[in-house]
Amino acid sequence: MKWAVVQLVESAEAPRLAEGQAGLCCPVAELRDKCGDELLNLVEADAYAIGKQVQQFIFAQQLQALDQELSAQRIHEGSACKVIFDGKDPLTFVMRFGVVQVACQQTHCKSHGKDFTPLNRVLPEHRGGITTLSVQELSCLFAALSPSYEMGNQLLAIALQEPRLLSTSKSERIVQSHGAAIRRQEKQEAEQVLSATTEEEVSPLPLQTLVAPRRSALAAELVEQVRQKMAAADLEQPPAGLSKANWKRIVVQSRETWMQSINGSPDWFAELGPYLRPGEVALMLDEVVVKGRPKGSRIKEYTARIATAEGFWYVSGQGKSFQRKVLAALRRLKMQIERLIVVADGASWIRDFYSTDLALIALSELILDWYHLQKKGHQLLSMVCHGRKAREEVEAQLRTLLWQGDVEAACRLLESLRPQSRNEEKLDELIAYLIKHRSEIPNYDQRRANCQFNGAGMVEKENDLLVARRQKHRGMQWVPNGADVICALRTLWFNGQWETHWNTGLTRLCAPAG
Repeated sequence: MKWAVVQLVESAEAPRLAEGQAGLCCPVAELRDKCGDELLNLVEADAYAIGKQVQQFIFAQQLQALDQELSAQRIHEGSACKVIFDGKDPLTFVMRFGVVQVACQQTHCKSHGKDFTPLNRVLPEHRGGITTLSVQELSCLFAALSPSYEMGNQLLAIALQEPRLLSTSKSERIVQSHGAAIRRQEKQEAEQVLSATTEEEVSPLPLQTLVAPRRSALAAELVEQVRQKMAAADLEQPPAGLSKANWKRIVVQSRETWMQSINGSPDWFAELGPYLRPGEVALMLDEVVVKGRPKGSRIKEYTARIATAEGFWYVSGQGKSFQRKVLAALRRLKMQIERLIVVADGASWIRDFYSTDLALIALSELILDWYHLQKKGHQLLSMVCHGRKAREEVEAQLRTLLWQGDVEAACRLLESLRPQSRNEEKLDELIAYLIKHRSEIPNYDQRRANCQFNGAGMVEKENDLLVARRQKHRGMQWVPNGADVICALRTLWFNGQWETHWNTGLTRLCAPAG
């Protein structure tokens, strides 16, 4: 075992070293006449600079020792090769503590007529300099979580106190390489899961813990009124201060359950929101469109949020491989799925995915997101009705019918508008839309009373986290691979798997050259 010793010396000259020892001189800053923040900043900067010198020195010493050991073996393709030394060339390493050049032995194999570097036998494949995996990780992190590659590179320079550590183009190449590696790994894992013949071959999905939603609590006096009405079976009208919708929720739930949950605390009202029962899985699917290159092109990134009563998981990707990853993630839940609830915006690819794959998993239902249903009605009615007032009146009636899931009555209402419609094509389009999605339009009112999901609001947040915050800034244009690798890294981060991924060493298999 070798040891590195750092000494503080009064003289600026290099310390005296015994035979076989190596060292460096680390001068200490002059602190006279310094105080306050200036003093601490100077001490901190000096300690950081000395520490980097020591780290660089140790790094170079270790590689030089390894280089000497490998060179002394004089091995090329076998022990019979005739190898001669041919001087030393510097090899550049980009690390967390700066840039270091290490003189590496160059050799020539006379048996094969080839030049080679012995140290390359144990180094990652490279062309020119080598960037360590820790710097690659930070480069990926800052590029994925900051608004641009340029800002990510600035943050990297600030974090490592090295303004010229990596160029922006170098950081982009690193991100491209690792993002593509993540996608390949996801695809490979999905195929392994889907082809597994036994559950023992399937690794469990590391769900992220659900955070309880923030909802308003009722005043203690109102809680007492609710308790009294429940005890007296007076369920017709809600107590003053409580909406009819929330009162209906309370009434629909079993009386015993609610009486136990109240328990004298006003916080029970937080339980009135939608939640998943044991055995239920909510799958929310969507797509995000970003601007592509060349100008005018569009790139689709698909996203999914899988949630159970215990936690959630994000999936993202492009093309058919995305659907395979969703199916694999559902299998990795390793639970008996009693009900699969798919909430989406009615896109055709989601309906096809549901009918061909998802509907076969368990007792399942496809729910048309209430927000998108309202939005579609609003957009088309604005082109059908004469004036805003007329549109608002019709829209209010239509919304009431659709909230109850009564598609037939809604279509009859729309048909009655035909004589005074100003655009029959748009009227027909709205009617056709409702008929096409009839099976996906439930009784939203009853679902709300049952504390079930009616909307895909969570997937909108997911779209923002995984794609929009990074890729939908003004003036941004992407190529498909560039958009996908950024999404891959952000998905890894928001799934809480960043440390796990970088610590497995799998990324070393596909680390970028140089």
